[in-house]
Formats: sequence, structure tokens, C-alpha cells
Amino acid sequence: MSSIMNRPKWYCVIIFSTLLLVLTPLVSNGQEIDSILFSRIKENFERGKSVNIEFHFYFDNQFKNSLNLKKLVTITHFLDEHRDINIELRCHTDCQGRQDYLIAFSQRQAKIITSFLVAYGLNEARIKAVGMGGLYPIEECHHCKCEDFKHRRNRRIELIKIE
Repeated sequence: MSSIMNRPKWYCVIIFSTLLLVLTPLVSNGQEIDSILFSRIKENFERGKSVNIEFHFYFDNQFKNSLNLKKLVTITHFLDEHRDINIELRCHTDCQGRQDYLIAFSQRQAKIITSFLVAYGLNEARIKAVGMGGLYPIEECHHCKCEDFKHRRNRRIELIKIE
């Protein structure tokens, strides 16, 4: 299998449930990689720690945002370069909504992100997708009443290196 870095620009369409996500050309000689995020993933995994990545999910299954895409491409490149690493990919939401909906929503997001990574050539067996809903916030919101920046910080993906 050729390295992701050497692949030509291409377009990818992922259809999952009600989501139609059209990704623009993402890989162009590594220009779209977030080197700070790449280093943070590497350092945290070397220390046995998870990595929390702020990720902006939009209402009802959408994450079409260039910053999100850059983060996903970075994760893809990291995993392509470190083929011995498997991950648990956890999607977290904020607390706004019914918990059963938030868990189902975050599980769909985890599967969509996994589909993206697989479309870029990663083996699906290396990724365990888990939806966490709003059960494990990093910013506490008592009775779900807090400032918007706290809700944003709780909407994230978490990568955990698994053996």
C-alpha cells in the first residue's frame, strides 16, 4: 500500500445514514497536516495518555468544517506512519439534549469518523469507535447551564492508544 503522503489529490464522498459529506481535496504534499496536533498525539501516546481534540459536530450528523477535516487528515497521517498503533476513538458531546439522543449521536459521529479514516486507507480493525454522549465532560456544566466555551470544549474526540 502506498503512503498517504504520496497519493494524489482526490475527492471523497461518504454517505452514512442521513449524512452526505463532500470532502474537498485534502492531501497535497502534506500541506494540510497540523504539525502541532501530530506532535501532541505522538507525545501523549508515548506517555500512555489519551488525546482530547476539540471537534465541532454540527446538529444531526455533520462535521463539515475545514478545521475538523485538517484534524482528521492529521490523525490519518499519524496512524499511517505508526502502523503498530491501534486506537479507541471516543466521541463526546456537550450536555445539551436527552442523554439517549446524545449517546446515539456521538456513536454515529464515531462511525462516520472511522469511515473517513478507512476511506483514506487505514484498516478498520485498528479503530474501535465509541460514542460517549455527554457523560464525561472536561468542563463541568451544572444542570447544563454554563458558558458556550465550556460546551464547545466538551464537544470533542478522544484518542486512546490500545494495545
